[in-house]
Amino acid sequence: MNRPKQKRRFGQDLKDRNTTIVWLHVQGFSTADICLLWGIHKETALKAIRVVAPKPKLTAHQKQQISREYKLAWRVNNQERRKANGAAYYQRNKEKQNAKNAAWRAANKELSNAFGRKSTRKILGILNATGESRSGTCPICLREGPLHCDHYHSGSLKGHVRGWICGTCNRGIGSLRDSVENLNRAITYLKGPP
Repeated sequence: MNRPKQKRRFGQDLKDRNTTIVWLHVQGFSTADICLLWGIHKETALKAIRVVAPKPKLTAHQKQQISREYKLAWRVNNQERRKANGAAYYQRNKEKQNAKNAAWRAANKELSNAFGRKSTRKILGILNATGESRSGTCPICLREGPLHCDHYHSGSLKGHVRGWICGTCNRGIGSLRDSVENLNRAITYLKGPP
């Protein structure tokens, strides 16, 4: 008894072949190896891989991560361009930017003051300029209140934080130029004539 030949559709064969080619590609076979195994041209194998290979579906988090990495790399590679664009924008919108900055400073007074202290310390060359504010007892005059960061102005420790004292004592030490000799002469003067 002769069985009737089963008709195979050309499209189905092509789909099976392409699926197998993609599977081999995913398993690590090179394009040349796939061409040898199937006896096909390189272009055919590459076309099959492009057609059947599923494009990786990224989650929203992965897309966000790629976008974040791209933006960071762009910022690093285009620093001069960003500065120039920012300066040009500020010149075009000076009043608007100044009003916006004033409104932010008014709404965030403590944070604005902290940024101011930090930038002032950096300008003065104080190391570890954290911009923090402290309050407590001054170790010199023993008064309660806000404390200021005192730092060395000269010598090998220049810029290092010496301690936290009140603003009046900090200005007094600064006026005496951080000199123990000047301080001793001031003490002698305060004790009165001999």
